[in-house]
Amino acid sequence: GSDTLRQRRPRIGVPAPARSALLRVTPISVAFWALGGFYLSLMPSLIGRVTGSNSIWLGGLAVGTLTLTGGAAILFMQRREARTALLVAIVSLLAGMPTILAGAIFGQPAILLAGTLIAGIGFGSGFLGALRTVMPLASPDERAGLLAAFYVESYLAFSLPAILAGCLARQFDLLTVATFYGAGLWALALVGLALALAGSRPEAARA
Repeated sequence: GSDTLRQRRPRIGVPAPARSALLRVTPISVAFWALGGFYLSLMPSLIGRVTGSNSIWLGGLAVGTLTLTGGAAILFMQRREARTALLVAIVSLLAGMPTILAGAIFGQPAILLAGTLIAGIGFGSGFLGALRTVMPLASPDERAGLLAAFYVESYLAFSLPAILAGCLARQFDLLTVATFYGAGLWALALVGLALALAGSRPEAARA
């Protein structure tokens, strides 16, 4: 009885072979989960702020565009290699984030939605690429713990930056907060790009 309960106890762990890979994909993974957290919490308010509209449809459209595009990207990228999916995600965020901010700054919801569409491609591709990078490095009995660790990291990135942004929005203009938030995500994407390119060099040398 006690052995059975011990075996069923939830475990979180990152096996040694997967640690460097998890660290390598962490910046881009954190960036996209933080983007998702911002959209599901503050984006409707931001759209209302920059357009002067109280319509809930614009905010819902932005959230739906991000998530639906992300889902479509997963389906499209499922036969691609993990590194390809990650690079697509990074390029999508580097292109999409400035477009989103331009739409917000100039009060153009169409531009903001176009940036959301671009970033949404990366939202799905980044999730798929990160999982495919780390999960094959764990043995079958270690995968549950590794997946749990990945999701703990992901949901912390989903919630904590958005909570901080919400607190800052009480003291500063929401558009200013969103601009700095987006700049932080853009910086994470650059770090992710550097790590992805650095990680490919040992593979090329082995090949």
